[in-house]
Amino acid sequence: MSVSETGQVLPDVGTLRWIGYGLAGLGTAAVLMRLVQPGPLWSGVLLVAAVVGLAIVVRAPEAFETRYRGGARRLNPLVGAPALFLFFIAITDQVDDLTLPVAGAAVGAAVLLMASMRGLDRPGLSSPLTYQIMTAVLGAAIGYGAVVALDVDYDGSPPAVLSEPVLAKYVTTSRSSVHYHLRVPPFAGRQGVSSLDVDGDTYRSLRPGDRVCVLEHHGAIGLPWVTARLCAA
Repeated sequence: MSVSETGQVLPDVGTLRWIGYGLAGLGTAAVLMRLVQPGPLWSGVLLVAAVVGLAIVVRAPEAFETRYRGGARRLNPLVGAPALFLFFIAITDQVDDLTLPVAGAAVGAAVLLMASMRGLDRPGLSSPLTYQIMTAVLGAAIGYGAVVALDVDYDGSPPAVLSEPVLAKYVTTSRSSVHYHLRVPPFAGRQGVSSLDVDGDTYRSLRPGDRVCVLEHHGAIGLPWVTARLCAA
């Protein structure tokens, strides 16, 4: 522990470092548990780990700097893993209107950028510019991901089930993953053909002309989102 100029007892840098990386580990575990048990519980754990972890980074940014391959010391992005996980999960959810999530990202970036300015004079901080850029990026990730997580993972209302014909199907790939998509005609007031993300089993079971069941969810905070599955026989 250390004492500030005002006499306030503060936790030392080593303690904050352990807490920050511990929260990063907790957030990673929450992501894995969310795969087994989707829903609000582990989503909430991930969100708390992301927010509290970044609050600790802003409190003592020098505690999380590391040296890359003998170069200058930079903020270690691993401490922001829960925020990044929250964002990447959010962009896989099929939310109709991204206006509110994008606004959340802008607010998150602005808040973290302003908060980071309080730590620029911390002794031992080697790369203040990198620190500010990374906290703004992580703030945007939390802002976007939190809005989508609250809307999707806390949505307990029954969805509307629509049976729609499959117009076409296609696959997109990246270095580490394969994504399966179905094209369906406009539904529920949409103006154009929609592309739905589906799992591999659903994709392989359907051909153009078959029907797929589209589940339109209302969203806990009013942002409609969709999923798709095979229709019951």
